[in-house]
Parts: sequence; structure tokens; C-alpha cells
Amino acid sequence: MRHEDFELLTQLEETFWWFAAMRRITDTVVGSQWSQRSGMKVLDAGCGTGFNVKYYSASGTNEVFGIDIEAEAVKGARSRGLDRLCQCSVVNLPFPTNTFDLVYSFDVVSHVDPQGTDASIHEMHRVLKPEGALFIRVAAPAAVVRGRRRSVR
Repeated sequence: MRHEDFELLTQLEETFWWFAAMRRITDTVVGSQWSQRSGMKVLDAGCGTGFNVKYYSASGTNEVFGIDIEAEAVKGARSRGLDRLCQCSVVNLPFPTNTFDLVYSFDVVSHVDPQGTDASIHEMHRVLKPEGALFIRVAAPAAVVRGRRRSVR
């Protein structure tokens, strides 16, 4: 993405209908089991400019970390006052095994090259605690099947 794209994304994430709706859907699906918990470690795998890290940190009861492969995205996240950030790829997470209670990844896996798709899912699963939850959202027009993207018709 271009620098201007990250600036626009930073402006839109909070109020644009798409992002707001996706957070509501995520809260509904994940929230029923996880919203009442506190003291969790959470990872946003592919945090972009960090709005969701900030949003899911708002309660102050959980530690939320974000990673993104793009330096410009991490810079945008830091501009939101976030510091639990790392520039890295989702296929090589710099966290020990069994670190997180919840890992979520929004619209990232479908952007990983086909050879890295399985590796990204494996890495997210690796950093989960045994009773943890993994929430992956992918774009509607694509499905990931055995590491390859294919159109859904």
C-alpha cells in the first residue's frame, strides 16, 4: 500500500460503515464467550494501522498486541499511542508457543501468498494457549483451500 492509503485507512477505521460493521460481527461471534474474560493476552495478526488493537484494549483488562508486515502500518498504529506492536510477517511470529488466549486476523490470510497460507495459520495456532481461540476473517469472494486461493461462485 502507498503512504496515502495508510493515512486514509487511519481516518476511516473508526467510523466507516464497513469497519464498524465488521467489529460488530466480530463482537457478536467472539464476544459471547470471550467478552467477559479479563487478564487475557490477545494478538491482532495483521493489525494495519491499529484501530482494532486500540478498540479491543479499551477495557484495560487485557493485553492486546498487534503485528503487521508493513512499516507504514506499524507507524500508523504507533501514532494512536500503541506500543505493543511488532513489524513482522504472520508466517513468522516472534512470540513463544502458547502465549495468547485469543488471536484474531482480519482480512490477512487471503493476502498471504498461497505457499504462506498454511504457514500463517500454523503460526497463529502455535502462539495460542491450549484453550485459546483463533478468529480468522477472510474476504467473501475468496476461499482458502489447502493453501490455494480459489473463487467462490
